[in-house]
Formats: sequence, C-alpha cells, structure tokens
Amino acid sequence: MNHKRSNNVCWLLLLLLMNTVPVLAQQRITGRVLCEGKAVKGVVVSCGTATTRTDATGKYTLYPDAGQQFVQLSVPAGYITERDTTIPRFFQKLKSTTSEYNFKLLRNPVNDDQHVFFAQADVQVTSREELATYREEVVSDMRSHLSQFKGKDVFGVDLGDMVGDMPDLFPEYISSMSPLNIPFFRAIGNHDMSYWGRSFETSERTFNNYFGPTVYSFNKGKAHYIVINNNFYVGRDYFYMGYVDEKTMRWLEQDLSFVPKGTLVFLIFISLPGCSQSSIPSPTIILPLPIKQ
Repeated sequence: MNHKRSNNVCWLLLLLLMNTVPVLAQQRITGRVLCEGKAVKGVVVSCGTATTRTDATGKYTLYPDAGQQFVQLSVPAGYITERDTTIPRFFQKLKSTTSEYNFKLLRNPVNDDQHVFFAQADVQVTSREELATYREEVVSDMRSHLSQFKGKDVFGVDLGDMVGDMPDLFPEYISSMSPLNIPFFRAIGNHDMSYWGRSFETSERTFNNYFGPTVYSFNKGKAHYIVINNNFYVGRDYFYMGYVDEKTMRWLEQDLSFVPKGTLVFLIFISLPGCSQSSIPSPTIILPLPIKQ
C-alpha cells in the first residue's frame, strides 16, 4: 500500500471514530431551598467542586463533574435541618433518574450566636460488648452533661475512628447514640474506612452510605465549621497516609469564597501518626482560623 493511500485510510478511520464516540453532556442539577414554604436566599449549595448560592426564589443550578455522589448544603446560621436520630440531613444522594433536589430547612428555635458542641474521638468500638459499654458509660455521661444546656443550641462533632476497622458496626453505633437526640456532624477516621478496595474513592463507601459526604461545612452563629477527609487509602491492604487531595482543595477554595471577611472558621480533620505531636494534638484537631480577605 502506498503512503498516500495509507494516509487516506487513517483519516477515514479517525473520522469514523469521531462520529461513533458519544459526547457526554455535562450534568445539570437544580432545586430550591425552602423554610416553612418560603425561599431562603444565599444558601451555599455544592456538588463536588461545583458551588453556588440560592437566588431570591431559593433556586440553585449546578453543573457538577461526572462521578459525584452528593448535593449538599452549607447549612446557614439560624437554621437547622431535619435529621435521622443524630444524623443531620444536609445532603441528598444523586440518582441517575433525578436532576431536581429540593431541600427543607427549619428555623433554629434558639439563638445559635452562642452555641455549645460536644466533641468525641477514638471511640473505636470493635464488638457489641464494647458498644454496650459505650452506651452505659459514655452516652449516659453525655446525656447528663446535656441537661446543663437546656435552651442552648447544642450539637456534637464526632471526630473520627468511631469504630475500630469494623464499619459493619455503624448501624448499632448510630442506634447507641440516638438517646442524645442532638445532631452530630462526623469526620471519617482511618479506622472508619472500608479497606481492601481498589482505590481511595472506595474507602469511603460504607461511611457515605450511613453518614453522607466526608467533606462539607455548616454555620453556627458567626462561626463557619469545615469538615474534611485527610485519610488517603493507597489501595493496598489497610495502608493509608495523611493527605488532602486536589479535589478537596478545590472544594475548600470554593467554600471559603462564600465566607464573609472576619468570620471565625473551625477546620476539623483527624490527626494522623507522623504529625508533630508538639504542635498538633492527637487524635483530631479543631483549628479556629480567622478569615482574611
């Protein structure tokens, strides 16, 4: 075959391939954020790194990248969400058959300018017997402390390692905490991950099924709380390292772009072995960071 004819055949094959490869349209999702049937303006809504605010009618539109799991709110100060026991429902799981996701907020019955939160870390239950001890000793103790803050805005922060490499215990862990009857915002710990998957993304799957996204934010009074996942599963056995991926960094940039100047920001993530123990407390840290713009 001569070179001219060969080149013509190559161009023909290339044209055929271009005409047969489907062009994937960018996903478009939309919805409204309402409270008592009325629009809530200015609520930050995100899906992956795609982030926006609701307009005067409470409507938002996002064009997220493929492969995202959740659309979620950064719940504004003065509002709360519905919850399942202690799990606040500020998120919805994406479905291939749905492009509209509406959210309902509730007015916070108390002023959250002065709020109280309970933090717990490294519960690491590995059996039903340990769960029973947790209920009898830890949960009962927290309940007695909660009675001191009637009339206050109170929530919890679960700072990772809720279970000890036993994500199958999540349902019973959730049930054990239900008597507290307050919202708990949770960070994933390395012992909460699902191991033996093929990639970092698979390590979150059980946590996602029960608690929702591992990267999100919410607001209380004049404070902005951010939760991120810095446990990076390397896709081999149970090995992981402390690392924040670029996707999380891009989301963080978008989230902070909506935070007013002067806001106090709490950044919540788990402290991993290898960090300087003189400067970073273990097992988890909450850093207050004043925003400067």
